[in-house]
Amino acid sequence: MGKKLLARMLDDLHRNSKTSRITLSVGSEQQVAREMYEKLGFVQFGLAKKELKVKGKYYDQIWMELIFQDKL
Repeated sequence: MGKKLLARMLDDLHRNSKTSRITLSVGSEQQVAREMYEKLGFVQFGLAKKELKVKGKYYDQIWMELIFQDKL
C-alpha cells in the first residue's frame, strides 16, 4: 500500500513543471524502506553519521534523491 501511494505521489510531482528533484532521508536500519525507495528510482547520495538519537542510541541517516532526468 505504501509503495502504491508513494508511486502516485511521485507521478504527481513529475507532472509538476517546477519539480525536477526529490530528496529524502531514511534511517540506516530501515532496510525495507530503503529498498522500496530504490525500487522507485531513488539513489543514495550521502550519509549523516549519528544523526538521530532515540532512547540513548544514535542512528545514521541515509540521504537519497530521485532526479527527473527529462526535466534537467
